[in-house]
Amino acid sequence: MKTGSRGLVGLARLYGVEMSYEAMDGRAVTAEPEALAATLRALGAELREDGRGGGQALRARRAQLDAVGIQPVHVAWDGVLREIRVRLEGGERQAAAIQIRLESGEVITQHAEALPVAPRARGGWTATHRIPLSRRLDIGYHEIQVETAGVTLETFVIAAPRRAFLPEQPHTWGLFVPLYALQSSTSWGIGDYSDLGAFASWAGDLGAGFISTLPLLATFLDAPFDPSPYSPASRLFWNELFVDVTKVPGWDDMRPDTTAELADLRVGRYVDYRRTAALKRRELQRALRNASDHGPFRDELQRAAEAMPRLADYARFRAVGDRMRSGWPTWPDRLRAGDVRAEDFDRDDFDYHVFAQWQSDQQIGAMGTAGDDDVAALYLDMPLGVNPDSYDVWRFRDLFADRVSAGAPPDPLFTGGQDWGFRPLIPDALRASRYRYLIDVFRHHLRHARMLRLDHVMSLYRLFWVPRGQPATAGVYVRYPEEELFAILVLESARHRAVVIGEDLGTVPPAVRTAMERHGVQRMHVMQFEAAPDRSPPAPAPDADVVASLNTHDMPTFAGFWRGSEIDDQIDLGLIDESDHAAAMASRARLREQLSRSLGAGGTVDAALVRQRLLERLAVSPAHFVLVNLEDLWLEERPQNVPGTSHERPNWMRRAARSLDAIMADPALRRMLSSIDSRRRQAQQQTETAHA
Repeated sequence: MKTGSRGLVGLARLYGVEMSYEAMDGRAVTAEPEALAATLRALGAELREDGRGGGQALRARRAQLDAVGIQPVHVAWDGVLREIRVRLEGGERQAAAIQIRLESGEVITQHAEALPVAPRARGGWTATHRIPLSRRLDIGYHEIQVETAGVTLETFVIAAPRRAFLPEQPHTWGLFVPLYALQSSTSWGIGDYSDLGAFASWAGDLGAGFISTLPLLATFLDAPFDPSPYSPASRLFWNELFVDVTKVPGWDDMRPDTTAELADLRVGRYVDYRRTAALKRRELQRALRNASDHGPFRDELQRAAEAMPRLADYARFRAVGDRMRSGWPTWPDRLRAGDVRAEDFDRDDFDYHVFAQWQSDQQIGAMGTAGDDDVAALYLDMPLGVNPDSYDVWRFRDLFADRVSAGAPPDPLFTGGQDWGFRPLIPDALRASRYRYLIDVFRHHLRHARMLRLDHVMSLYRLFWVPRGQPATAGVYVRYPEEELFAILVLESARHRAVVIGEDLGTVPPAVRTAMERHGVQRMHVMQFEAAPDRSPPAPAPDADVVASLNTHDMPTFAGFWRGSEIDDQIDLGLIDESDHAAAMASRARLREQLSRSLGAGGTVDAALVRQRLLERLAVSPAHFVLVNLEDLWLEERPQNVPGTSHERPNWMRRAARSLDAIMADPALRRMLSSIDSRRRQAQQQTETAHA
């Protein structure tokens, strides 16, 4: 390490920062002192800007950890917590009074002895003692208070089942399509929640168990403006852009100017987010004014606001943003600090945001539940982070690290690494807050979803932090309390009877996949990642505990992959050179031939035939779930997103080539999906026979 890095190695260990990581080519990449120091400062280390003071910061961190009398969080798998450990002055036995406050409100008391198990330490709390617990805890969140040796210590207990929820007969299939792309004859230039409900009913009628779409969370659609579903304005609220205006209370009829504007918004290849959002807001506000003329409506709106935690606070935040027309980091000090008063915003804006969230929640909920035989369940995607200007960062800023962002290390495609631009959560702060924010995020999604995919599941284990002003190649990995995070995920899955899926593509440490298997978190099997011309077979069958698919929203469609369109795109973007392009295209040609032969298509390379046989092979596989990209059924070549691009490509904007009405009326699509459904049922029967 360079001059000024004294103490950084020990400090990194105490903060859970990894000093090195293994690159995709097997090389060990060691953290640079400047990046290490910046990351440690973001975690709370008392380091100077020049990175010096490592020794002093190390002593301060040790003293901080020595002063912890009890760990703030404990996990009780299946409700079993045999003992807790505390640090007390002296090494003698101590009488302990234990009070267990269950989530239900019940209080249980017991008495035990704190038995010393470790020698005296330097200063602060001087010895570790263990206190045996005599009761198995109910599944849930509890608090344990220990009174001993003249001190009172408290810890938060996550009593979770060991495995996430999985239906008794999980062999089902579903369809994926971005909601913004799913325009119908009645929607307003963009798919809406009514379209999603109609799609779910149609898919369910064909035998699908679920429908999948991109995140449906709130986004910034004016000032600031960022419509990306993976840069939400909050992970606690829905996107009102998808509200079906014609179904809200108070909306009466289409005015001539609205009709003309809608006709313009419905044409073209791409969604016009800004204009569509402005039109819907105008009409929702008109509906709100009309409905407000009726006294009972105001009472109903008030009850809706009270039933949704933090809705009033969120509405105030958005209303201030409407007035300021900028992200919160540019607001005056008092507003930045979270002190919002009635005079800081317009009441009409506040009412609009309450009304819009209420109607969003109502319309998503109207889709039906997983128990309905004729309606496919909702499979939602939970993004890894939030927009830097988001409500979440503003309200819970102590949880979010400053002057760093999350990203990914270099790989063969992104040789400079990736900086995703959002602030990562601080592990110590999460534990100190008892994970309330993350629990609420999970619950928000699982109120309506019966399947939930976690973007970048590796973040339960570690996350790549990139210091501000430094390239992504300088990033370092920060460890997270994976056992506690898995416990929360599994507990919420069990409570909501919802399947959880982890996006485990790319460079994921074996420990993460081991934990996923242990806790029943479904993995992802994606043909484009698994297929290779030198494998036998070139596209191996998936395992059982997976969601199997041909691609994802971040990949080429099947037709694009078949042709190699993403390889052409890479050279156009300057990510590869001519020789790399030629080699990749030659490899893709070999894969086309090998796939065709392995699927019984002879020497042909017919994309439609190979696509259908690949889907049917997935359908008869042991995979618990099979996900079909709707656009693959008509061999769409254009992707919905090109990772690593923003202005270079029209990401998250492209409409589907076919309207929802045309999709549901197409007998060819029905035949293709019926074939998949019958094969999935065969797979289920074979599994039942094998276990009989």
